[in-house]
Amino acid sequence: MNILIAVFVLVAVVRLGHSVETYSSDQSSASAEEHSSSNDSTDSSEKDESVSVEEHSSSNDSTDSSEKDESVSVEEHSSSNDSSDSSEEDEIDYEDTIISAESIPDCGNDTNMNATTRMAAYSLHIVLRGDLANGQVKNGNGTEAKNFSSASDMSLLTYDCGLEQSAFNISKMCRNESNLNFFNVGSNSAFYAGKIGDVNQVIHELIYGWWNTSMQGFPLSKATPTASDSGMIPFLQMANANTTKIGCAYSECNSGRDGCDDSSSSIVLVCSYGTAHIQPNTPIYTEGRPCDTCNNTCAFRSLCNRTMPELQCH
Repeated sequence: MNILIAVFVLVAVVRLGHSVETYSSDQSSASAEEHSSSNDSTDSSEKDESVSVEEHSSSNDSTDSSEKDESVSVEEHSSSNDSSDSSEEDEIDYEDTIISAESIPDCGNDTNMNATTRMAAYSLHIVLRGDLANGQVKNGNGTEAKNFSSASDMSLLTYDCGLEQSAFNISKMCRNESNLNFFNVGSNSAFYAGKIGDVNQVIHELIYGWWNTSMQGFPLSKATPTASDSGMIPFLQMANANTTKIGCAYSECNSGRDGCDDSSSSIVLVCSYGTAHIQPNTPIYTEGRPCDTCNNTCAFRSLCNRTMPELQCH
């Protein structure tokens, strides 16, 4: 299969005025490489102004400082260092795949989003879902909390302009939503008040805040939330395997409306998710080996590609 030109990802872990705990602070790479399981050669002519999505391993590879400043790599994590896990992963006939720029639609100028902010929100969701699929996300709070089991059916998301518009309409209400319940799901919202330098960094911080609700409360059993797990709803919506679409938008909150700061440096970010919404007593994914139920459509060694035929591995 012809692998598309790499365009991915701006993932910056920030602390802007308040700390956001990130699940992985020890791995970040400034290289932009494109991997192929069938050969080791790299076509450097295809790397101009692109962002590659690479495989994370728990042993840090050396960084090629000659790579272009315009690109940032986003790698996938391996779940452990022990040789048994490595040999098991090697048995899987995966092919590295890359999301091209054309996979992110141009949704126009009806919202505050642009190509860069769309990529910031979209790509971070993909990376985090890949971590979960590989069993690298903490399940519950406490120092002894174990990781979630790996997922065999975690879907690769596509970006949807209709959901972006829906998210924008919600964000324009400029409300700091904090009443989480399973009767009102389908979107995550977050309020940020403080000096805004890089909007992409703020988007990342707020999305990490949603994801880190996975470490609140008691661990989920068999990836199945109960009605008492409403505090984890932001994470659950990001982690729902059956969700295949996402759209995000933000609005400036500078008029002091419902819950918003009076300053012009306050925003509300909303991400809306496609159908198959979460509900209590229903697993958010199927436990098992990553991509085990993908029917040979695995992308990035962990996500089931049900929506982008050009990325399917054969």
